[in-house]
This record gives sequence, C-alpha cells and structure tokens, in this order.
Amino acid sequence: MEHEAFGGHDVHVVRLDELRKRADAVCKDRCLPGVTITVRRVPGSVAMCYPEDGRIILGPKRGKNLLTLAHELAHYVVHHKHPKAKDHGPTFIRVYAEIVEELGVIPKDAFLKVARKHGLL
Repeated sequence: MEHEAFGGHDVHVVRLDELRKRADAVCKDRCLPGVTITVRRVPGSVAMCYPEDGRIILGPKRGKNLLTLAHELAHYVVHHKHPKAKDHGPTFIRVYAEIVEELGVIPKDAFLKVARKHGLL
C-alpha cells in the first residue's frame, strides 16, 4: 500500500535528527515516553519497532523517511494505548493515519481512503 499510494520509502526522506525530533513530538502528544531511534541494517525489513523498550531501528538505505517512521511509531503507540489491538489491524491503521497526517506526509482522510481500497479497514 505504501509504495503504490505514497511513493514508498524513497520520498519524505529527512535527517536522523529531524526524525528523532518528530518522533519525540508524536510520543509527547500521546503522553508516552520517547523512543530511541538508531540506524542500522535490519535483515529482511526496512525498519523494526521494539515497543516494549521503546526502540525503533531504521534501515540505512530505505528507513530514514517519515512514512517508515510513522509506521514504526504506530506500532509503538498501539502497543501502549491499545494493547489488545491486532497487529496491522484497523486500530493500527487508524493510528498510523493520524501519525502520517501529524508528520505532514498525507492527510488522514486520504490515507484511510487508500487503506479501505486495499481492504485494510
């Protein structure tokens, strides 16, 4: 869905310090502790979130962008605010949409429309 609708991981690329700053704001807005963001190779993935201890790992080639950050932050938020929600289920998609809008990637309504088109809601 991300590639088709939003340009995937090659757009909205920003510096690591900016990603950290924006992640802090998202966490603060939701009264959650901040996350630690590191960059390193993630075998078989673009990024990974470890919500139990607040770690997000972004891949060096395709992970340092706002869309990937939003996706991983959505995992973190859902884990803490909606612990019984299904991974990548409707609650996750709605939180992801909120964060994508907050980060200025795409309006929430447009994101949700694409998610519906792809059968995610």
